[in-house]
Amino acid sequence: MDLDEEILQRLTNTEDHLTEHKSKPHRDQCSEAIVAFANSALPNKPGILYVGVSDKGEILQDKAPESWQHDITAWGNGCFPELPVITRTLTKDGKEFLAVVVQLSEVHFARPAFKRQGAKTIPASQQEIDEWIAYRNSKVRVILEWKGRDITVTNIQPPDPPIGDMRQRLISGMVGRGVRNVYSVSDGGYRLLDCNAYWVTVKNLNTSSTETIPLSIMDLKMDDQKHQLALLLVHYF
Repeated sequence: MDLDEEILQRLTNTEDHLTEHKSKPHRDQCSEAIVAFANSALPNKPGILYVGVSDKGEILQDKAPESWQHDITAWGNGCFPELPVITRTLTKDGKEFLAVVVQLSEVHFARPAFKRQGAKTIPASQQEIDEWIAYRNSKVRVILEWKGRDITVTNIQPPDPPIGDMRQRLISGMVGRGVRNVYSVSDGGYRLLDCNAYWVTVKNLNTSSTETIPLSIMDLKMDDQKHQLALLLVHYF
């Protein structure tokens, strides 16, 4: 079934989580609908917003204004991040309607997020929003409090788990196939450059080299002698 056939087939469907009818386009309502579809659609079934159509799927005018298509496309571009939509003006029983097709996409918001910069309110960038989300992770939050400051990095290897432990058996099998620890980070002083939900970026104060460390192998404590954050890198083999 091609796209136009699917649009016509779903025209009279009862509104559900992937079908919406609007008699006329209103910015807030349409923006919220297309964002909801982008966040909720299925890989093989897009969301469809019908404009110029009643709740019962009845087409309300003879001709769909061309401005509808331009307006909704612009509203999609004004979402955050920009949300591309597929628009179709179709005819049934001699009357026109507009269909706005929205595929499953990354997480979108109907309006930009904002931040304060001095005395101004300005839109936040995608990178900043990603950092805000990561910051809600408690480990990331603690680490980012030390951004731009000196920290300690220490490698530790915990005692071997019991022989019957599934993780130990898995590790043993991996080692038998030649797999070894690939995180060659030396102990010592570092400066914390950045952190996200997956890795920490540090600068080695001895070599001035920049290195990344997986967050998944990391525990945290304070370096009680230097009164600074210590990253404990837990190596199992």
